[in-house]
Amino acid sequence: MCCISCGSPDTAHASHFFPVKMYDELRYDEENCHASCVKCNTFLYGNIFYYSKYLPKKIGQERFDALVRRAEESKKKTHKWNRWELIEKIEYYKEKCRSGH
Repeated sequence: MCCISCGSPDTAHASHFFPVKMYDELRYDEENCHASCVKCNTFLYGNIFYYSKYLPKKIGQERFDALVRRAEESKKKTHKWNRWELIEKIEYYKEKCRSGH
């Protein structure tokens, strides 16, 4: 797995294209969150110029456009994750890890 922005194989962060502070509803959206190196995610604030260049290539333009639409809708409201939603997410990702996807 390589950094979505610079291609470095040294990935340790989950970088959100639409920042969680403004788009919390997209926090666990797999098309909004991608592997990133520490330099790009922390010191270059996502290195968004290159992120925006490579993300449509990675997920396809149609899925990217759908992500943008979800972000526009998400920005109009505040999402507070409740305990049950979070438990559901935890179980989903545990199962995903077990199955190797």
